[in-house]
Amino acid sequence: MEKIHNPHDLYFKETMSKAENARSFLDSCLAPEIRSLLALDRLEIEKDSFVAPELAEYVSDMLYQVPLCDGRRGHVYILLEHKSFADPWVALQILEYMVQCWRTARTEYLARKKREKEEAERNPEQPKIAQGEFHLPVIIPIVLYHGTHAWNNGSNSGAMFNCPPALQRFIPDFSYVMYDLVKTDEKQIDGNPYVQIMLRIFKFVRTPLLADKLATILSEFAGQISTDNLSDTVKPIVSHLLNAGNIE
Repeated sequence: MEKIHNPHDLYFKETMSKAENARSFLDSCLAPEIRSLLALDRLEIEKDSFVAPELAEYVSDMLYQVPLCDGRRGHVYILLEHKSFADPWVALQILEYMVQCWRTARTEYLARKKREKEEAERNPEQPKIAQGEFHLPVIIPIVLYHGTHAWNNGSNSGAMFNCPPALQRFIPDFSYVMYDLVKTDEKQIDGNPYVQIMLRIFKFVRTPLLADKLATILSEFAGQISTDNLSDTVKPIVSHLLNAGNIE
């Protein structure tokens, strides 16, 4: 069977394009103080992709829109790092993605304001709708890493620079959530059965432990998977193993 390009990406999208799986993953990987600000029960999958063609090879553009508990809107997006090495430039890829998101948000806002102005000119008697001040959406980047060695590039954009303290205020400074499956003990992997199967397979797919672990993983969660969508669950797993693992 011919190897599929970016097999991790395909399986990841297959799993994380379901809202219930995305909610489960975010609930398990976000810190409590962050999770408490987000209404994850109202998470929506953002259909539009903000990834430029030249970045498509490197990122999985899963973007979720989550209401903040105080009524504002915030974006949470998940970036899948599926290379076999710890890429020191992942923060730059995240920054490019974030800028594209913000540009799109600004463009949509300006277009909406233009439509409102034109509507007001056509119907001067119609009461005006009060609009609050526009702000760019908050974006929480999450990197899911499952290379062969532990991540050693930090979780902040500042790691890309080497400059004196007096110059640090001129560099972009943001953090991302690092979910390092290499360092994460198998017993600490959490989430619903579909998320746990995906994360555990990602953890072991390029290791000699895969054959033994696979039987344990599937038997452990077999009883928790609905028979109604058993085929939809098994097919992407088999496809992923054939294309990403070294297993007969």
